[in-house]
Amino acid sequence: MRQKWLATTWIQMAAVGLLVAGCSGDPAVNSRTSGDLDLSSAFGGYDDADEAPVFGDATMAAYLAEDEPLSDPSFASEQIDSLMDLPGARVFRLAIRWGMLAGDSTNTTVTDWSGSVRLRRGAVAVRRLIRFERGQDYVVRPRENRSRLDWVSATSVNFDGLLLVIIDPPVPPDSNWPANALEFTTTPYAHSFSIDELASLDEMVTVDQLGNQIAFNGRELDLEPCGGGPLEGVWARRPSDSVGHFFGKWMSTDGALTGHLRGHFGIRANGERVFFGKYIGPAGHVRGLLRGTWGEDPNDANSGWFAGIWAARDGLPVGTLHGRWHAAPREAGVRDRQGPGQMGFEGVDWNGGFFSGSWERSCLRPDSTSGPGA
Repeated sequence: MRQKWLATTWIQMAAVGLLVAGCSGDPAVNSRTSGDLDLSSAFGGYDDADEAPVFGDATMAAYLAEDEPLSDPSFASEQIDSLMDLPGARVFRLAIRWGMLAGDSTNTTVTDWSGSVRLRRGAVAVRRLIRFERGQDYVVRPRENRSRLDWVSATSVNFDGLLLVIIDPPVPPDSNWPANALEFTTTPYAHSFSIDELASLDEMVTVDQLGNQIAFNGRELDLEPCGGGPLEGVWARRPSDSVGHFFGKWMSTDGALTGHLRGHFGIRANGERVFFGKYIGPAGHVRGLLRGTWGEDPNDANSGWFAGIWAARDGLPVGTLHGRWHAAPREAGVRDRQGPGQMGFEGVDWNGGFFSGSWERSCLRPDSTSGPGA
């Protein structure tokens, strides 16, 4: 197994924890709290009580349905393991989503996203299909070779995507091989990523006037030695201000659903942008409380970033989470879905926004848990 000790993750976690704690004097989270959600208490008013599965929200459960695993016949498990274990090999997880990331039921234009990813050298394996519709969207087989993957995909009101494993083989000594790269190619958008970019990639790009977007979320697995995986969901902002809520999926390294998260974000009186939330397992058992900061892009108030921690009952960090969000313009939100009362934003257009990112667990607290774990 590839186990490389990295201390940077814990340092980042401590920095984020101090940043958010500095304004509130956070107590340990060792008992249930009560009261309305807020922007000033330790974890925004969330407590350590278990919840109903998916927070009791059938609408969100359907919207966040689990994606379909795919066995890639181009690889047997022992072949992947042998490639990963080559001295000097680098292994990455890459989630790519394309289409109407925020959802738009009014869109009647079909966009063809058929395309490919290609490594200059190495291997690409499929781990999961994201929202592929049977009979319409598929991975092309047989594959041309292990370094290239082709697919057929079309979207209109929603999005499709793939969760991939990327293996960058070691370079022979004294070789003059050019630097490796991953080339993403579709008709609406194409881009080439260096291997180093895949190590910590959170990028969301708007590709046309319809509102189609692409989200890339990549991580080098050696940067997640004690566990990590993708995050994805709804980022909903009230039309009148910057207060809003998020709701989404917490996934394992291979994209399998391991739980759900919900929370709220806003701006404190001192101008600090903060978010708080709660993470539960599939059966509703609490697994962590969330807190962190968020921000807007310099030239786009409808897109930005978030970064924070998830903590156990003692209030100390268990891991980190981070990623990108995009919200519909305040004056032009899609208005056909409304948030449920449990999330605290009744009447708000929750399908006007989207977030994607990653979480990582700290090796310094490998056995920490904030709940029964189911």
